[in-house]
Amino acid sequence: PGAWLCYAARTRHVAPRAGDLDSQAHLTGILAPVDQAEASAFALFGDAPRSIAELARDVALGDSPAALLPGHIDLMRIDSLYGKGPRVLMTLRAALESAPPEARARPVLIDCCPMLGVLSLVGVFAADRVLVPVSTDYLAGRGARALEHTLKALEPVLKRRVERRYVLTRFDTRRRMAHRIETELREREAQ
Repeated sequence: PGAWLCYAARTRHVAPRAGDLDSQAHLTGILAPVDQAEASAFALFGDAPRSIAELARDVALGDSPAALLPGHIDLMRIDSLYGKGPRVLMTLRAALESAPPEARARPVLIDCCPMLGVLSLVGVFAADRVLVPVSTDYLAGRGARALEHTLKALEPVLKRRVERRYVLTRFDTRRRMAHRIETELREREAQ
């Protein structure tokens, strides 16, 4: 989904910046593979963090330019190496806010792992809005409910409401479960 969102933003004549916080690094694998963790978002964390400007790679979305903060498999070690404290959770937000004004004016799309872990929380803490793709099956519905509870619990910590939208994927009109999950998400958004 991350690559498609970047491309969609680009078709609206916006040169997006993208951050790949998924340790599987699918977005990076599609746009600009990296071999070493020190050349990825992993290098934002630690004792001698690098800036996004140093790490970002220029990539092409069709015939249009964009910038990518690449992901790497070593991102899965962030919580075991650096913990889950406020310094880690605010790392990406601080890095984005320290970017030059012309870079801050461009939208940033952050691709996170679907599991709710420290990297997903780093993404939430850095985000103004959260877009959650939800497959219309039972386990994905449960995951969306768990994420909703987490976001509500984080709002007092963040001192703001986390704006969010859910996007249904793999919707099959013949399945009752698909309609049940759609109804549940619509009711939740109405609250």
